[in-house]
Amino acid sequence: MQRSRIAIILITLFLFGTGYIIWNGRAVNKIISNDAASTKTDNQYSLADVTIHAADSDCWTVIDGSVYELTSWISRHPGGAKPIIAMCGQDSTVSFTNQHGGSKAAKAALVLLKIGQIQ
Repeated sequence: MQRSRIAIILITLFLFGTGYIIWNGRAVNKIISNDAASTKTDNQYSLADVTIHAADSDCWTVIDGSVYELTSWISRHPGGAKPIIAMCGQDSTVSFTNQHGGSKAAKAALVLLKIGQIQ
């Protein structure tokens, strides 16, 4: 009985912690998305647009045809910064899928980082 309570508490803390991390990145993402929207009114980007953002201080990537601004996520990624930095400036669909498969948590984190689509 006591173990199940502890398990429930730990799971709840994990879910709230994950939600907080995702929510915390929302303000930064909104500023970046608004900045991107001012230069690209339809939020359509070419792969050349994405390759310009290939640094850990300015990191965009493509996953499944969508463009994501990952700069704010680098320091918060549960698997460390290195895998995210390796994704900057390129189509990372294969890397993301190989690492996360069908993970709902990983896909949920991406939702808040999306800034557009590949043309």
